Amino acid sequence: AEATPGPIGLLWIDAHLDAHTPGTTHSGRLHGMPLAALLGQAGDALGVETAALAPAHVCVVGARSFEPEEAALLAALGVRVYPMREIDERGLDAVLDEALARLRRGTAGYGITLDLDALDPADAPGVTTPVARGLRAATLFPALAARVRADPPLALEIAEYDPHRDAAFPT
Repeated sequence: AEATPGPIGLLWIDAHLDAHTPGTTHSGRLHGMPLAALLGQAGDALGVETAALAPAHVCVVGARSFEPEEAALLAALGVRVYPMREIDERGLDAVLDEALARLRRGTAGYGITLDLDALDPADAPGVTTPVARGLRAATLFPALAARVRADPPLALEIAEYDPHRDAAFPT
C-alpha cells in the first residue's frame, strides 16, 4: 500500500472473514486476524498501528464460516461482504463486477487475496480449514481470469495451500 501513488483496493476471496482482533478471537490464532489488521483494527498486539486499507475499498467474496464478532466489525466499518448465499442468489459474475467496481472507485489499483478454502473442498482439498459449499473452481477461475485480463491487479496472493492435505500431492 505504501508503494502506490494512492489508496488501493482489496478483493478478499475466502471462506472466512479473518477479521478477529486480539480481543475477539476465540482461538487466539493469528490466521484469523489479517483482515482486521489491514484495516487497522488489531491494535498494538499485532504491531499494526495504522490501517493499510480503507474499509470502503475492501470486498470479501465467498464467506460462509465466521463468528458474529467478525461480521459485526466489518459491518460497522462498512466493508462489503458477499456471502455464499448471495453469490448463489445473484451469480458470481454479478458479485465480482459489483465488488471490483466498489474497490476500484477512488483507488490507484487493487489486489486479490485468494484463500484456497474459498473453493469447495471437492475442488481444493489441500487446505487447512475446508468449508463445505464453496465456490467452484470451474466457475471462479474463468470469471477471475476475464476480469484480471481486462483490469490487471497490482498483486495476487494465494493462501492456505497445505500439500499434506491434498489427495493429489505425491507423498
